Amino acid sequence: MSAEPFDDGTLPPTSLSEAAERIVYLEQWLGRLDGVVADVQYRQPPAPGVPPREPVAPGDEWVPLFGSLAEFVQGFFVTAFARTLGGPTGMWCAQWWDHAEAIMRLEALWRTFEAARLDPDKGMATWFAHHLDHHLPILLSGSGPFGQCRPDEHRPPPALPSLPAPEGWWEPMTHTYRQA
Repeated sequence: MSAEPFDDGTLPPTSLSEAAERIVYLEQWLGRLDGVVADVQYRQPPAPGVPPREPVAPGDEWVPLFGSLAEFVQGFFVTAFARTLGGPTGMWCAQWWDHAEAIMRLEALWRTFEAARLDPDKGMATWFAHHLDHHLPILLSGSGPFGQCRPDEHRPPPALPSLPAPEGWWEPMTHTYRQA
């Protein structure tokens, strides 16, 4: 007995892992759609007398404000978001570049900052609300990537314990996209 296709022509998932993959994909898609709806719903006109900046069109070249992650962190981040160090919400490490999680989070902040600054309407507000306000507390948290460090002492965190799963434990991941 074969499953009937949905109204859009896609077939129901055949396994729990395929259903889980679809759920993750749809949650990500809905998150992006929420942002688009909010951008349209709350779009503000430019202030009177201020010429609107032209957005970067697909195919246009643009030069990032900061040419590398190091330039972003050293030339902007550590000054713009300076905090009193110490305590449960003020952890930082001068050797930030030796913390894998910090690099990934700071890289995400840098890249999204570069994109956000090109949006003259709500780019930076969106960047603060959806990116910085999420990552900054995690970066500076006592349980974050710098939680073991002290202002004068670098202590990279140990890796989480992990044992390999038994052979055959995981189903191979498949990506099947069906068009109507």
